[in-house]
Amino acid sequence: MGLFSSNKKKKTKSQVKDITKGEYIKKLRNLISTLDNEILKEEYIEIKIIQWSRINSVYFSKPFDLCGHQCVLLINKDEHTVDLIYDERKKNEYHLSNIVYVFPVTNYETMEYKSYELYEEDKEYDLSIIEDDKINIGIYWRIYLNEDKGQDNLMEKFNVITSDIDNKEMNTYYYENRITDVNSYKNINSGLFKFNNIMWEIELIHVKSIDDLRDDFLHEFRGETDYYCVKLTCQKYEDNDKNNYYFKYIPFMCNVKDFSCVKYRVSDICTIDSDKEFIFKTHKLISDKGFFKNRKYHDKPIIYDNRAIFGVYINMYKNSNEVTADTINKDKMIKNLNLYVNDEDNQIISKGYYEFSFNNWQSLRNENKITSPLFEICNHKWEIILYPNGINEKSKDNLSVYVRCLDTKQDIFLHLSSKIIFTIRKNISSPITNGDEKFSIGIYIRIYKFKKEHYFKEINDLEMNVDYPLIGENYYEWKIKDYNQKNDEELISSPEFEINDYKW
Repeated sequence: MGLFSSNKKKKTKSQVKDITKGEYIKKLRNLISTLDNEILKEEYIEIKIIQWSRINSVYFSKPFDLCGHQCVLLINKDEHTVDLIYDERKKNEYHLSNIVYVFPVTNYETMEYKSYELYEEDKEYDLSIIEDDKINIGIYWRIYLNEDKGQDNLMEKFNVITSDIDNKEMNTYYYENRITDVNSYKNINSGLFKFNNIMWEIELIHVKSIDDLRDDFLHEFRGETDYYCVKLTCQKYEDNDKNNYYFKYIPFMCNVKDFSCVKYRVSDICTIDSDKEFIFKTHKLISDKGFFKNRKYHDKPIIYDNRAIFGVYINMYKNSNEVTADTINKDKMIKNLNLYVNDEDNQIISKGYYEFSFNNWQSLRNENKITSPLFEICNHKWEIILYPNGINEKSKDNLSVYVRCLDTKQDIFLHLSSKIIFTIRKNISSPITNGDEKFSIGIYIRIYKFKKEHYFKEINDLEMNVDYPLIGENYYEWKIKDYNQKNDEELISSPEFEINDYKW
């Protein structure tokens, strides 16, 4: 947010419109673009700074309370920015809020207010920003109610999907824009923003004809039209920044009332390794018809009342290791594995990939049984067991692979809902049984939240098969409060319940 503007000669009192504080705050409210969510709280405060010339180039105000949060105002005089820094968002607060910064606040009879770049000339007043080395900065903050439309679950899912095997995440960024008129098919531009020492710009481009495509998309044009593509432009903020940056991003469209009704694309690992401008593209995010098709498992389309949400999730990694060609190839393979897994309506908790290497195929075939080193995926310990020559005479010409979760030995009540894919990976595109090239055997695991339906199925699978016809089945669960206080009782009875017309 821009902070400075050049001093100008002020208009006289008669030239300036009088305004009360109530009218002033009302104008600030009108500057904020509203969301669909209910307003949880909104509040206005003014921070006065005297002796402006003496504060540091990076200045933190004294802590203050605003909308129930402990806040400080961060001013960077060199970068001409001001930001409200506040403590952790509460669970009932929506992840996006609206903030308007006002410069300057002199008094409510003669004042100007701005919520955008202050380099822009004010068309009505010629008031100076700083007077007598003093400045008053107003902050209007509106926080919306988190209405549990699944946005938190979606962010957790995106975090899991973009979690990289070789790189630890450092920081994440979430951009969202509400499309209020889907049928207008307008382009969207985020404008420049700074995140993690990188300047970013996000563009959602609607393709009606080849003339709508930018040069960087032209080679992907196949004669199709009526769809959206996404362009992500980024460049290091500082020219002397020698760091390499790695990240993944997910552009998406979702229903304004249900974030789980979503269409998204996952990028490969992206690298920023010089001070030049980088452009990353998602060619076809969604077609015009795609807005109106019912999404699988939701029985509803992305469009709702001619509205939708467009967003981009960015996961930036620590750059402790260089991204090699092998890492990129492995990442592409893991991305493809993501596509093979059908999550159905299950909530992803975590995922992971592990592999171990062999010098050549013959070194593997000479062994009867090979056990991998112990490894950890999704906070559980695992091992892979290989039988290079099968487990019996019938399978002697096959490689048999098993995976075992070792945590079940310590916790017999452990319940896991998961999907697993075994992989064999080799950099050279020739049969694994040929040559002396190295190859890897791996496993991709995705863990889901364990639901009651999974538990029912597990119990049902344990039932002994009998020769009697099944006339009904059901499940009853009894929650016992203060169980430790009932230890002295010899018998504890549940409330009466009914299953299949019988009382129990």
